[in-house]
Formats: sequence, C-alpha cells, structure tokens
Amino acid sequence: MKLQSAEKLIPSVEAPTTESPMSEEDVMSVTASHNQFFGDEEEVFAELHSQVSHNDTDDTGCGSTEGSQSEQELVMRALRAALARLGLDAAPVVTTPTSAFIRGSSQPSPLTIPPSRDYIDEFQKCWANPKSLTHHTSASRALATMQDADTFGLGQMPKVDPFIASFVLSPDEVLRTNVRCSRPQCRITDDLLIQAYNTAARMGCIGNSLSHLMLALSQSLQASGSDTMSQDLSDASLQAVAFMTRELGRLMSTLMQARQQVWLAQSPLSKACRRTLRDLPVVPGQLFGPAAQQTLERSVQVNQTRQQIADLRRVPPSRLQFRQPPIGQVLQRSEFSTGPTDVHRSQPQRLERSHRVD
Repeated sequence: MKLQSAEKLIPSVEAPTTESPMSEEDVMSVTASHNQFFGDEEEVFAELHSQVSHNDTDDTGCGSTEGSQSEQELVMRALRAALARLGLDAAPVVTTPTSAFIRGSSQPSPLTIPPSRDYIDEFQKCWANPKSLTHHTSASRALATMQDADTFGLGQMPKVDPFIASFVLSPDEVLRTNVRCSRPQCRITDDLLIQAYNTAARMGCIGNSLSHLMLALSQSLQASGSDTMSQDLSDASLQAVAFMTRELGRLMSTLMQARQQVWLAQSPLSKACRRTLRDLPVVPGQLFGPAAQQTLERSVQVNQTRQQIADLRRVPPSRLQFRQPPIGQVLQRSEFSTGPTDVHRSQPQRLERSHRVD
C-alpha cells in the first residue's frame, strides 16, 4: 500500500492542528465533515453494501441447521454426567400447565448449568482492575506461545493502513511506525480497543494450546479403550472448546470493526463509504486490507468519470460548433460536407469580396 495513492484520494484534507470542541466528544459519535464521497458516490457504495450484505446473509444461512439431535443428546448426557460426578446435579424442574383447560403432558425445563466457583473466581480476578495480574507466570507464557500468530490474527492489533491514516493525520505523522489518533478522546478509545484486542489474542493463543491438549487427551482415551462415559466427556469438552473459539473469533472481529469505526469516524468520507468499508470482510493481521483501498480507488475513478460527463453536459452548444474562419481564408468543402453545395461554393467568394471592400 503506497501513500501516494492515498494522497490522490483526498488531497485537500489536512490533519487538524488545533483542538476543537468536537475533539472532546467520544469517537463513536464523531461526525465526518468535508465530504468528498457524497452525491453520486452514494449509489456506488450502496450497491457494494448490498452485495456484501447479501453474501453475509448467504454465509450465515449455511450454518443455521448446524448440530444434529444426536450431538445435542451427547452434550446433554455428558453435562449431566459431569455435574453428577462433581455433586452438582439437581432434579429437573417440571413446568406446570399454564391453563386449567389445557392438560397436556408436562415438559421438563431445559438443563441449566450451575456456576462453577473455581471458574467464577478466575473470571473475576481481573474484573475490578484490568491491569492486575499482567505479569504472567512461566506456565501462562508457555501456553500463550504460538507459531506465526500474526498470520492468523492472533498477534498484536494490526497497524492502521497508511491510506486510511492519510485522511486523518498529516503526512509526517502518517509515516510514523505506530500512528495514533490526533484527537485526545479518540486516542483513549483507540488505546482501549488495542488493549482489548491484544488480551483476546492472548486468550486465542492459549486456546490453541488447549485444543492440542484436548485432542491429545481424546486420542489417549480412544487408544486406552476407556469407558463410554469418559469418551462422552471428552467429546463434549472438544465441542465446548470449538464453540468458545468461534465466539472468540467473533469478538476479535468485532473489535477490529470497532477500531475501523474509530478512524473512519474522523475521516471526511461519506456515510455510505464508511458503511461499505466496515462491511468488507475482516482480514486477519490487517486493519483494513487491500480490498478497502481498491474500493476507495474505484470510487474515485467513478466520481471523476461522472464529473467529466457532467462538465460536458454543461458546455454551451455554441462552443461545440465550428468556429468561423478568418476573413479571406478559403475554406475547403471537405471541412463541412462531403457533397458540393451552392452555399459552400459561394462562401469563399463572399469572404474575399468583403476583404477587398475593406
């Protein structure tokens, strides 16, 4: 990604040099001004937004039938067995009919999982102060080690793309290694999102180690010929890891979109443009990615083409006609018409006659 292409997108926008009342507001409510991609560009971004939304709908519809009845029964049976072994099982609560006129068979309520004291204790250790326990133990560092974590989106928060930073910052600030928001409140929000993403990424690396441990445990149970209940507990644990990992990926993707909004809200891009850029697929290891730059470049080309067409339509018809030649100049018939006419033959003579009179 080159900075030169970003400068072509909006050459007239410069980074704010003085702090304004708008800079003290939260970044999520910042309204962009000096709109360049407004007007005709709304149609372009609306079309791109509809295509992206349609693709997202198709993707989400494929997983709606996920999980068969047998898998649900396996998980429920394993959970009941785990709770019974820990002495946490409770009799299911049977719901009573809501009406005296309806006397059908009573259905038991869904299984509710009681909170684990050990889990809640670990969960709330850093709740009051997120900066507590930041000095990780050697075991924690070992579990959080992952090869090529940045490639899979489990490294540090990606840097802001230069072509986006050029909308908000001055050219000198864009060239810095780690760019930061110019507005104080936006910078605070941006830093909090970076901390949240880095924490989630560390959790993802630990989850990667957990998946290896769980898969190795499952294979060991199968090789040792353990009982069916142990196999069910192992399989249910693997499913829990899979579902938790999926939600973690959703969380990290949302954090990426939130940081995108932080920078897009400070830019002079139109509402349709910002919506289209936010709806682009999140690329692991990149904040915006090449697709966002291509979308902006395409919008600039479309805007320039439409502006040229509009300028041609505004030209007066008289400027599009042929100019009258100087007096005394003999005109060729081929310049006006392919066929000889009396008007064309007499026109040079009239011009020469008027010249002699003068």
